[in-house]
Amino acid sequence: MDRGTLLLIIIGLVLAILTIKTMPVSIHYTIEYYKYIICSKEAFYTGNLKTYTVCTINALKTMWNALQAWTRLVTQELGW
Repeated sequence: MDRGTLLLIIIGLVLAILTIKTMPVSIHYTIEYYKYIICSKEAFYTGNLKTYTVCTINALKTMWNALQAWTRLVTQELGW
């Protein structure tokens, strides 16, 4: 086995471990995000612009919070 293949295997294992360790956070934010997306969709079809705007902004905030939480977890796991 050459060094390149070994490096790819190690990178794959690290990514798999990080994915497993961050899964609860990912699931939480995914559920939260879809809740706001459904809210936004319903408000759009009923013509409620205020609710649509609030739900869309909350969905974007949830995505931002998820990215921050995931980054924080990954940096803790890698010890950076």
